[in-house]
Amino acid sequence: MVRYGYPIVPTAVDAPKVSLDLPDATGFSLRTLVTGHGQGNEDDCAEFCPRTHTIRVNGVRHDVTGWRSDCATSGVRGQLGNYWYSRAGWCPGALVEPWDVDVSRDIRGRTATLAYAITPYVNGCRPDAVPLIPTTCTLGTSAEYDGGRHTPPIYRLSTVLIAYG
Repeated sequence: MVRYGYPIVPTAVDAPKVSLDLPDATGFSLRTLVTGHGQGNEDDCAEFCPRTHTIRVNGVRHDVTGWRSDCATSGVRGQLGNYWYSRAGWCPGALVEPWDVDVSRDIRGRTATLAYAITPYVNGCRPDAVPLIPTTCTLGTSAEYDGGRHTPPIYRLSTVLIAYG
């Protein structure tokens, strides 16, 4: 889990840089699943705000927005709730689509360093925000998280480096 919008918790704390020893292979692919959750925050992040996610492989940058605008038609028909709204990387009742990148050109030798980053953001609608500006709360809630209309902005992130050949 990557906390989003907390100035005292940089992304690198929740998603630290990783160095890997690699097998002998002819190619490598990166498969990533990333989904945003949390609502009622500034910009309605992280569930309802499109952001750019970056993974660097040995310093080479790969970006994706991962925005799902097909939620009205991709999930379970007739479900309850607000399933039709576009979301950050997922839709209720639908499979999460992976972000696949061929990173073979980025890898030289038998080691790789992976680093994750996301568009910078400070959530002004959080309990410890100073100064607190309640008008930044998208759904008109207070800055306190209530487990319903106002929940903390987070990203769920899973990445695997696949070796082949």
